[in-house]
Amino acid sequence: MIRISKKGKIVVYIALGIALLLTWIPLLWIFLTSIRSRGETLAYPPVWFFKPTLSSFSYLASSTDFLTSYFNSIYVGGISTIIVIGLAIPAAYALARLKFAGKDNVGFYIISTKMTPPIVVLYAFYIMFSNLGLLRTLSGLIILHIAINLPLAVWLLKGFFESLPQVIEEAAKIDGCSDWSVMWKITFPLSLPGIMVTGVLCLMFSWMEFIFASTITDPTTRTVPVLIYSWISYSQIYWERVAAAGILYIIPVFVLSIAIRKNLLRGMSFGLLK
Repeated sequence: MIRISKKGKIVVYIALGIALLLTWIPLLWIFLTSIRSRGETLAYPPVWFFKPTLSSFSYLASSTDFLTSYFNSIYVGGISTIIVIGLAIPAAYALARLKFAGKDNVGFYIISTKMTPPIVVLYAFYIMFSNLGLLRTLSGLIILHIAINLPLAVWLLKGFFESLPQVIEEAAKIDGCSDWSVMWKITFPLSLPGIMVTGVLCLMFSWMEFIFASTITDPTTRTVPVLIYSWISYSQIYWERVAAAGILYIIPVFVLSIAIRKNLLRGMSFGLLK
């Protein structure tokens, strides 16, 4: 066990405090902007003492465009994440446990797709989806998000599965369990923290994705990031509404992370030690 002197602890606490400030100051500024009036938002120098108002949140609550985009984000993020995890678990288990020709090459080919910048394949996806009739549909956006997140999910889960001891799985096979039964009855429960971490990461990537969503959606199928971008123009920018939408948009992922924080911490340390 590493012992840290009092001076060392002070340095660590100061570093943690600075990191915490750098993390929370932007969020605090966004929140303060969201409860300012338009005049106070545009005031220069900035107004530090003001009367809070919820007018921006009231506007968003009555905005059909925002509510529709919010539902689209939840629908696309939730459905794509569920499908990604459902496909990634058996694929990752096969790469981690089964023996077959070209196994290492398959793993490399899967993760190598994440090395390609999205802008490179954007035109190809646009043409393909146009021919398939998937432009301006939520189904098309879900398929895109699955294609984006699936390689990462497979690679992460493969690492989680490989970190599990094989003794329990071998004992189950001796008792007559098939590979499929071992995966769902033994490996899946043991690696649940890692699966949760992977699911949250996939949800966050889908939740924040902008490039593809801004290209293949229309006003009825766009997600919140695309809607917020549409509010920014050369003539005027309603920063207080943008800030309020940002606050409302981070709430679901923040609440989900807090709700499963114990499993997230276990999952993030999963596989460090074998």
